[in-house]
Amino acid sequence: MVTKVTLVLAILICVAPKTSLAQVLYGVDYATIQSCVNAAAASSTPAKCVVPTGKANTSQVEMVSGVTLEFSYGSFTNTNPTGGVFIHFARGVTGATVRGRGVAATVLRSNSSGPQFGAVVQDEGTGNTISGLTLDGNNNTTGTLIIRQATRGRYKNLKVLQNTAVAVTKIVGNGATATATCVANCFPPSGFGSHKLIRIAGNSVPAFNGQFTTSRAGTNTLTFASGTKDTGAGGFVMSGFLNVAIDVEGGTEPTFFNIETIGGPQDGFSVTTEDSNSSWGDVTDGHYTNIYAHDSPNNGFSINALGVVATGRTITGIVISGLRAVNNGFVGSGPSGADDMSCAVLVANLTKGDNTSISGVSIAGFRGSDCGGAGFRAKGRVTGGHFSGSVTGNGLRQTSQGGQPIDGIVLLAGADVGPTNNQFTFSGDKGKGTNVFKTDKSTSGNAFTLTSGDPVSLGTTNDTGTKVTRKGHVSVYE
Repeated sequence: MVTKVTLVLAILICVAPKTSLAQVLYGVDYATIQSCVNAAAASSTPAKCVVPTGKANTSQVEMVSGVTLEFSYGSFTNTNPTGGVFIHFARGVTGATVRGRGVAATVLRSNSSGPQFGAVVQDEGTGNTISGLTLDGNNNTTGTLIIRQATRGRYKNLKVLQNTAVAVTKIVGNGATATATCVANCFPPSGFGSHKLIRIAGNSVPAFNGQFTTSRAGTNTLTFASGTKDTGAGGFVMSGFLNVAIDVEGGTEPTFFNIETIGGPQDGFSVTTEDSNSSWGDVTDGHYTNIYAHDSPNNGFSINALGVVATGRTITGIVISGLRAVNNGFVGSGPSGADDMSCAVLVANLTKGDNTSISGVSIAGFRGSDCGGAGFRAKGRVTGGHFSGSVTGNGLRQTSQGGQPIDGIVLLAGADVGPTNNQFTFSGDKGKGTNVFKTDKSTSGNAFTLTSGDPVSLGTTNDTGTKVTRKGHVSVYE
């Protein structure tokens, strides 16, 4: 005898107050998304909470284990004028899902006039899923998608925005205030408002470079206090908050599939063990497939093993397939802007004596082009990696000032050691730099196979490889 079991899926509809909408199964209107999520969690059957098209009170939502929160077609904003959209999977939340109908169909963004937020989704749980959404984090003071010490999360079919940099045509100062004119909208999508923290870099008048608070702003202009009476040309303006579009902070085995990041004043897509806020712990394993990182003022994609001397944080076993990093690195970091302008970077061992490391990372199908600095950059204790792809047309906005070369692929020393025992299979060119491939004296055991007509510069005989030109000429380095 066969017993047939039918599983009933409860679907609850969250609607704004004073809105009438037909319900499925329960027939209950929920004034807030949180009350809808809580009711779904209390259901005796697996429950899905649906936010219908139209304006909804999308403020802070705390997800609950097992609940699916689905946004319908349209753009969802926060009705609170001082805040934005914040969806949070707390530690201990398992098997929950937030999803939309696709990146072109469902957008979470802010209509806030206050300092925080745009859209922010933060996962600290286990086995949660985020998919089918555009997350517009413009005007955020944090990252847009934050994966904090999460375990086996799944993130797919997402477009994630953070503040990008906009070119400035001129800045005119009268001795009391200065007005910057942008080539387009100073701060997409709606321009800078008053009392916003901004950062300007690359203007011909040094006094106009730095962080300021806007006193008045339009769409293509903004004004800030300045005692300088002068006219400066060029440069970029961006948010003063140095954050990223996607921030993976520690954690285990995330899966990212079909992800686009746009902007990110710090980096576009970052995987890190530590930042200015806290130490997040090791990053272990994970799969990243079809990633497109573009238009970040700093690096497009970065993997950073950082930490205090005694900690020795590690990043291990990451597998990346199909990573495009294009048009990143407008301004860089530091007073000279000579760093953090690459398409992709791997960095460990920045403090003398620390044991931070990146090992066993695989990146296949990498394409890095049109970035301000190097196409691909590895610095410090980066070991046992396999990297393949192409680098073309980089080094556009950076010189080798401060000892930071802008060649196609660059291997550099950290505080103690440089990259060791990695394999590189690349095609491409030197861009505006000097070499297609460059190492310094701290590296060893690295092997490369290159297809390029541009020079190779090795700082040590401990690295070996071959270069083949398109005309078939072979150069051997041993």
